[in-house]
Amino acid sequence: FAVEPSIPVMFELTVLLAALATVAGMFALNGLPRPYNPLFFSTEFLRVTDDAFFLHVAASDEQFESGTTTQMLQDLGALHIETIRDTGEED
Repeated sequence: FAVEPSIPVMFELTVLLAALATVAGMFALNGLPRPYNPLFFSTEFLRVTDDAFFLHVAASDEQFESGTTTQMLQDLGALHIETIRDTGEED
């Protein structure tokens, strides 16, 4: 076994494994893939990729009030407002 002929192979394997680890780390830290989202069950969400604009307001903030947010969006001219609840979420 000679080390010299193996150096290019070891280098290329190092580059390949570093690239694969980077991609795997990116997916893991971004929480991807995310196969489930309660927005997928909205009828209006189906039009997002065709001809619609979709705004998602998360209710995780302590100062969030559903009525105030709904009224503000209506005042701004929202065409459709829908409340979507996640079944796994506590009220």
